Amino acid sequence: MLKKVPFLLFALAGFIICGCGTKPQEAAPVADIIVETIKPSAAEFRESFTEQAVTRLSKTYTVTMPMEGRIGRIELELGSAVKAGQKIATLDRAPLELAVAEIGATVAELESAIELSRHKKLEESVLASGRKAIANAEQALKAADAQVAAEKTLYDRYAKQVKNNLDLVHTSVLPPGKLEESEMNANSALIELRKREFSRAILAAIYEAYKLVPEIMEDRMEHKSLETAVLTKKLEQAKARLAQAQNKLKYVEILSPADGIVLEIFKHGDGYLPAGSALFVIGNLNDLEGEAEILTSLVPRIGVGTEVVIDVPSYPKPINGKVIRIEPVGFQKASPSGAVEQRVKVIFSLETKPDGLGVQYGITAHFHTGSRASAFAIPTKAIYREPNGAAFVYAVRNNALAKQSVQIHHAEGDKTFVNGVTAGDLLALELPGVVFQDGMKVKIKK
Repeated sequence: MLKKVPFLLFALAGFIICGCGTKPQEAAPVADIIVETIKPSAAEFRESFTEQAVTRLSKTYTVTMPMEGRIGRIELELGSAVKAGQKIATLDRAPLELAVAEIGATVAELESAIELSRHKKLEESVLASGRKAIANAEQALKAADAQVAAEKTLYDRYAKQVKNNLDLVHTSVLPPGKLEESEMNANSALIELRKREFSRAILAAIYEAYKLVPEIMEDRMEHKSLETAVLTKKLEQAKARLAQAQNKLKYVEILSPADGIVLEIFKHGDGYLPAGSALFVIGNLNDLEGEAEILTSLVPRIGVGTEVVIDVPSYPKPINGKVIRIEPVGFQKASPSGAVEQRVKVIFSLETKPDGLGVQYGITAHFHTGSRASAFAIPTKAIYREPNGAAFVYAVRNNALAKQSVQIHHAEGDKTFVNGVTAGDLLALELPGVVFQDGMKVKIKK
């Protein structure tokens, strides 16, 4: 055992000498982060603010029941196209025609009673002359009625031809010139029809004047008996009712007040409705405009004529427009955060109406205030935020990041206009997965 001690001491001494002579390993250096940089570019921008908006129509037309009655089934649907003067609904005319017939019979009966009350030999010659004049007027009216009917038939034929040609032009089967020719024929026929109707109205007036001759003569010569006065008053009332009943027949067909499409349908018909009941709302998409609800604090920055740039979803380029009206009365509205805001409606035009853009569609409106400002444009991804919201950038100086505060003016897409940088600054762009720090060593990507 004692013989092994020198050997162990010798081995231990050799291990200590070898160990002490070994050089310690140095830590591997950390590689510098490679960043992509950009230089700010001097720019002028138009100050603006952005609001969400919707489309609307500058004017719409509400079609109502012209009188009480039973309306037939309405075939139009939402979005159906209509033309001005097109029949869009029909009232049941049977009750109206029956009323005209009944009142007409009453009128005829009263006229006969009046004639019987005028049994005076002295007035026979006057009555005979009056009746002859009335008969002549009736013949003239019949002739005038025949002329009106003939002109009406001709106009209906031309109008039908216009409608048929319009469909053929739309399907490119017929050239537009043929449509214009048929429209000219229809207009000429309508003018002739109106002339005949006017002539007929004159004859009718003469006819009514002739009918009054016997009454006037008897009133002057016989001091018209009480019975005649009562009958005449009843006759006038019956004629008034007859005229009213005949006038209602003119409104059996409900016509579209304008070209456009059906925006709302309140009733689908096939039932009795009171006068004034709303049936449709009709509008023309050529009358599209925009409506935004903006904060009243922003109103002093705009006015009528302020330029607006509108973004429409799925439309490739912005649409220009201008403010056309600022509503005089504001209103309160809760923001998404629950705060109550004071807002006002601003109406603006749309210079272009994209296909497929309808009413109450969501759009984005950028209101340009008209003022310009100088700044530097940099990518939005070069901007960072403090916990309090303050903006800053990282400039690369001497291969290290230097934190630099900036003031943001305006953002457009992926660009932001700021102050606080110079044209020669190299700004580090955001690097996914890396948290930048002030003073961090970096290398610029070549």
